[in-house]
Amino acid sequence: MLQWQPNDRIDVMLDFQQSERDQKELRQDLQFGGTQNNLRDVVSNPRTGLLESFVADTDIRSKTTDFVRFEEYEGAGLNIAWQATDALEVSFDAAFADTRRVETDVEVRLAANEVLITEPDRVSSREEFWVRFDVNAPGTDGLTLPTVLSTDGSSSRDPASLLDFDINDPRYFTARDRAQVRARQQIREHTIDAFRLDLSWDTDLGFVSNLEGGVRFSSLEYRTFGGNRNRAGFSLYDDEDLDGVPHGSSNTPEARVVVFNAANNCGQGSFPEPGFLSESRGGNDLITFAHGIGTGTGWATFDHGCLLDELLANYGGRSAIGFQNGIQTNSIDLTEDVTAFYLQANYESRMSGRPVRGNFGVRVVQTDVDSIGYRTPLTVTQEEGLYFVEEVPGAEYEKVLQTNSYTELLPSLTFIMDLNDDWVFRAGVFRGLSRPDPHSYGNSRSINTNDSDDPDSGYASLEDAVHGISSPGNPKLQALPSWNVDVSVEWYANEDTLLAAGVYWKQFQGAFENAYQPEDILIDGNVVTGSVRTTQVSDDKSDLAGLEVTATHSFDYLPGFLGGFGAKFSYNYADSDFEFEDGHGGDGTAYDADGNPVRLLGLLPPAGLWGLSRHTSATQLYWQNDRFSAQAIFKARSRYFQGFSRDTTARVRYVDDYKTLDLRLRYDMTDSIELSLEGINVLGEPRIDFRALVGEVVQTLEYGPRIFAGVRARF
Repeated sequence: MLQWQPNDRIDVMLDFQQSERDQKELRQDLQFGGTQNNLRDVVSNPRTGLLESFVADTDIRSKTTDFVRFEEYEGAGLNIAWQATDALEVSFDAAFADTRRVETDVEVRLAANEVLITEPDRVSSREEFWVRFDVNAPGTDGLTLPTVLSTDGSSSRDPASLLDFDINDPRYFTARDRAQVRARQQIREHTIDAFRLDLSWDTDLGFVSNLEGGVRFSSLEYRTFGGNRNRAGFSLYDDEDLDGVPHGSSNTPEARVVVFNAANNCGQGSFPEPGFLSESRGGNDLITFAHGIGTGTGWATFDHGCLLDELLANYGGRSAIGFQNGIQTNSIDLTEDVTAFYLQANYESRMSGRPVRGNFGVRVVQTDVDSIGYRTPLTVTQEEGLYFVEEVPGAEYEKVLQTNSYTELLPSLTFIMDLNDDWVFRAGVFRGLSRPDPHSYGNSRSINTNDSDDPDSGYASLEDAVHGISSPGNPKLQALPSWNVDVSVEWYANEDTLLAAGVYWKQFQGAFENAYQPEDILIDGNVVTGSVRTTQVSDDKSDLAGLEVTATHSFDYLPGFLGGFGAKFSYNYADSDFEFEDGHGGDGTAYDADGNPVRLLGLLPPAGLWGLSRHTSATQLYWQNDRFSAQAIFKARSRYFQGFSRDTTARVRYVDDYKTLDLRLRYDMTDSIELSLEGINVLGEPRIDFRALVGEVVQTLEYGPRIFAGVRARF
């Protein structure tokens, strides 16, 4: 950061930041690929409906994934403040931020047979197994524990059918029809340019002591590239591709030998994580086998690079991996321009002999959205009264632009009264605006194509090709306005103690809902009105109310070392009737042929606000002096909703009650150099997620503690 003051009326500041973040993970997964196949012996709780156990016919897979996330950030800002007169100040600010994130994952999968194959020409297709899954197993943190009963060829589920199968032996993973390599790369670019001009005028207009006004402008650009992995022989190598010919056959000597070599040459000597899920499984075995072989807490894992070289040997090894990282039909190309004007009056006065202060004003916000979708050109042919819609192979994508614009008026008022020397009363009311994530404005559309070589697939009308098509976003999506009221009191008991309590209320003027909205789509020169399954804002109103309390105390009045201690505590209670419908199983709205709305009844109950916990608390104990500080922070929050995807069409997912202990250390080596050390979740608290229904565990995650070290220099 640079600062320049040519005189006592002008202050110029320029700052720049550049950072990089490189995250790498090598994942080993044990997968059961068909947990909904041939379901048997399903047991559920008759009161809650939650699943307790079931038996399924499934294959067993070992998957190895190399994941890399690389993020680059650049930001710059310029601020100019000019004291034009003793009463008038003019300030200008310009800011720029550019973030580029590249996520790359390469997955390699092998599947198991119960027979140990000793020669490449004997490599056969996969075996499937009868497996019992105990959901929310007793003594665990919501884990689902599998028990392999037999092969699916045994109608009596005889454990002897498993022969000598050992899930810890890599040589058993030779099923040729489940071997697969998939490579995906997704690029996200997020750029923001922002400008503002502000005027501040000290006045003598009665109780109004100051007037502020200004203009804001920002332009956001959000683009995504890649994300697909469906090009055979490039980003996707299924079992039939491994013989060296895309869309070839898995039943050739060339395909058999690469699977055999991968299983026999790439296995790791031992399971890489001996304490895997030790906190969550409570002493239980992670997987159990009825014939007694392989029961334990691990499975066969493989060297990722070796697998690539062996499975892709007919293509030259790992160098054959390619990425579809350009423009795709699911790419997002969005520009959002926001222009705002505001006027605010700051006041000071007395009421009933007590000093009061605050402000009131209004802000006008104009938002313009341009969203570009990329679609493969289509041809339409008509044969015997039927329509056939097919993609034009090799053609460049067509650009389709949708726009949206809305304006909101946002008034506000704050009021502060000093009740006496120790008590302060605060109140405020304002109208706010909550915008969806830029990802939610995507304009990609999946047109339903068919095949002219298959007469049975013909459409009776072109509308059939665009009826109920899916979309990951909605350029017409509106923001959520809300009215907000806050009231609080603060008690400064002494110089070392603060107690504060407040209540707040928010009313949302809308909610997100699933909808089939009409949309005109161009198909080979024909404008067709289709129904697009997406998300829109309804007219439903909902409320949020809460209570928060805060207490702080410093022991600096104690002698010596004890004087460095202090403590803080905060608690928040919140409740809301806001409803978020599941993107696939929740309520929604469709439109009939005349454009009239028709309610759709879902199967799943709605969730609430994203990230809202009913109970949230933080307890902090710290010690500090002039150069050193140490903090221990215990945080707790009750269950909250976190959608399973990034946009407004998310599936409902809940995160269970969560408690963490964080530690922070900071040391000022000199006046210019600061050292820091931070530990996040030092006790390794697991995270438990529910899917659709509370109590239906979908995953248990043990991240373990995370440690961050840093150095900061100031010149």
